Amino acid sequence: MPSILRKVSAEWRNRIETTFSEITVQMELARHRAHTFRGLLTRTAPTITAHTLLRVCLMASEGRDAT
Repeated sequence: MPSILRKVSAEWRNRIETTFSEITVQMELARHRAHTFRGLLTRTAPTITAHTLLRVCLMASEGRDAT
């Protein structure tokens, strides 16, 4: 694999792992306490939305693109 592709792949992997950690640990999605699948979806959607909005707001305040 070319070195540039390895670098991009590593950056994406790091971003995905960090996001997963933030959502499960900091936003306590790992302890959702839902009793049904619908309840899980009801609790998961706002958590992911909140995380996305926080990331976009932080990027905007730093003057960077949100990608």
